Amino acid sequence: MATSSIPERRADAHPTLRAWLRRAFPALIAMLLAAATIALFVLSGSKERSEARDELVSDNLLARESIRFQLARESEALQKLAVEVARGAPGSGELETRMRQFMRRAGQVQGVVLVDSAMHATTRAQREGTRIDVLSQLPREIADAAIAKARALGRPVFTNAFQADWGASAALFVPVPDSGVEPRFLVGIYSLDRLLEEMIPWNLAQDYEFTLSDVAGTVRARRASVGPGRGVYTHQEPLELGGTTLLLGTNSVRGAPDWIASALRAGIAALAALLLWSLWALWRDHRHDEYRRRLADVLEGRSAKSAHETQLMRKSGRLFPAAIYDAPLLDAEGRQVGWTTSIVDLSEQKQAAERERMREERMQTAARLTTMGEMASSLAHELNQPLGAIASYLAGSQNMLERGEAAPGELAAVLAKASAQTQRAGEVIRRVHEFVRKQEPRRESVELAALLDDCRPLVDLQARRARVSVDAIVEPGLAAVRGDPVMLQQVILNLTRNAIEAMADAPPERRRLVVTVSRDGAGERVSVRDFGAGIAAEDSEKVFAPFFTTRPEGMGMGLSICQTIVQAHGGRLWFERMDEGVAFHLWLPVAP
Repeated sequence: MATSSIPERRADAHPTLRAWLRRAFPALIAMLLAAATIALFVLSGSKERSEARDELVSDNLLARESIRFQLARESEALQKLAVEVARGAPGSGELETRMRQFMRRAGQVQGVVLVDSAMHATTRAQREGTRIDVLSQLPREIADAAIAKARALGRPVFTNAFQADWGASAALFVPVPDSGVEPRFLVGIYSLDRLLEEMIPWNLAQDYEFTLSDVAGTVRARRASVGPGRGVYTHQEPLELGGTTLLLGTNSVRGAPDWIASALRAGIAALAALLLWSLWALWRDHRHDEYRRRLADVLEGRSAKSAHETQLMRKSGRLFPAAIYDAPLLDAEGRQVGWTTSIVDLSEQKQAAERERMREERMQTAARLTTMGEMASSLAHELNQPLGAIASYLAGSQNMLERGEAAPGELAAVLAKASAQTQRAGEVIRRVHEFVRKQEPRRESVELAALLDDCRPLVDLQARRARVSVDAIVEPGLAAVRGDPVMLQQVILNLTRNAIEAMADAPPERRRLVVTVSRDGAGERVSVRDFGAGIAAEDSEKVFAPFFTTRPEGMGMGLSICQTIVQAHGGRLWFERMDEGVAFHLWLPVAP
């Protein structure tokens, strides 16, 4: 706290230069706007890398799930054949024919052999043109380990990768469910190189080099349709098969941004920084003049009622945020004899506010990822349906072509159905990707009805698994609100997920989720109603408190984060206890 008079400003050593700078201020503003426009190109490099990495991870997961799904179908096909062998249905000749039919559908299989526990073959079929005995390429110690594991688990298992004359391979041992006889196994010998050729979608193979490695990191198989990867964008995911684990690697053929473009971006950034520094210097002088005027007002008796926030400079030359308070100075008799000025350093408050903002952003991102983690099993179930339909349609088309019965019209209809299922699976993946990807908060005009439509695929995933019916009631002609679509989606998904979980123990006839969007005064309201056990009266005050949960596996942060998001949008979030269940209400003001 100090009292002082206004110091006289020193004479300007360069009045002509300063006057010219003030006259050129509008031109400098125009240049700054141009620099801001060009600065978009500076951000494009970072955005390109981020999008390329996100796309790489997504495509790697898509390729991995495609391989796992197809291998699971082939394992099921061999299991069905093993059951028929146990019943003695197909004879030796017919069994060989069935094996060859299986290999025509699975192009990556080099051969199928029926063996006993001593690896003696009774019936075999191998790919045409293969003169090598495929069974002889399988090392005995690897085969014995697979037989022991398959007998112990009673289900198909894959062997570790081994080197055959045609390249890296792995074998699938399917136990024949014989009773009281010598154990037998159907063995499928897979070529890992052909597995990548057959099971990686062709559109992904145009953008990436795919590799299969063992857990020690040794590359066993490789597919590079358009050349080797550049090593700039890479990702690796474990491919867990029954009995063994391989690593599916993805290496993008896309290189780093061109150095010329990088140099251009750096030059633009330097020019923009120079312009910003120049404007900051001018603004600092303007800030000094503003403070002089404030002091003059104080000395003339016009004291400001609120604090004045500004930036001051320490002795070291560093700026810091500060709040300036002015108050009259009174003597012992209560007469004003002067003025006092108090300066409060706001550095810690500003830093604490920034840390709190970053913590909220991290918790919101973690909440979205937690939501998707809990939806993972539902998502896999949902994708199995279109992928299975696609495989069936394509297998039917292949059979029609092999029999020579493929009329163009019939074939076009089958392929159209397969394309529709592809779009269905892609829509599910796109919705999930949009929800979980990290992005900066943004405010835009949002229609709550359209937002609910975007959430429906993810809501229906959980509802179907929990055998809950979903009713959506939307009042027509609703106005738009203003907010961040992803954050509002997070709130709706959290409320619907809680409602579905609340009905886990309810009778089937009461498992009904009702979502209503309607007008409510000067805003719009989204209501999520369940018919579960409800909320106990003693818990009503703690529902939105951090870390409060009634689920053993819950974190207790979902509703707390939802309330923070809604309040940041100028809205309200509350709940209403019903005769059966509870209704949560989200209210948002209409966009001006």
